[in-house]
Amino acid sequence: MTTDDRFSGRLTQRQRDYAKLVAAGMEKDKSMLQVGYTKKHLPVTLLKLNSNHRVQALIKVYEEEPVSSEVIATKIDRQLFWTRIMNDPSYPVGQRIKASEMLGRSECDFIDRRQVETSEKKNPIVKMPSTSPEDWEKQWEEINDK
Repeated sequence: MTTDDRFSGRLTQRQRDYAKLVAAGMEKDKSMLQVGYTKKHLPVTLLKLNSNHRVQALIKVYEEEPVSSEVIATKIDRQLFWTRIMNDPSYPVGQRIKASEMLGRSECDFIDRRQVETSEKKNPIVKMPSTSPEDWEKQWEEINDK
């Protein structure tokens, strides 16, 4: 039975994720925002999380559990995994394409581009320095003489 299994029926996924981040050393307010709680209710939510004995017990469990390097996949492990799936013909084409996409994203092969269009049409405002036509003419002549 894993740590998550012991607490899964009593805590929400956000609470479990919050406990993991706090146990890993992240500040409580940043952990709260990272898992999806809103900034608007930050003080109240922090108070609730800090006074929830189940959340606090899970944080202690996570802090006491040794983290094995075998548990956490490195970037290279993930890339090797996606490459194996991508090249294995026994997987359906859709999964192979998804693995290829994930591998490409991990290597920053794609650029996310968003084009925003609006129905509002505004003319640009051009501010001209307050210069008389005579001064413009003199400046023009100086430029052309050079």
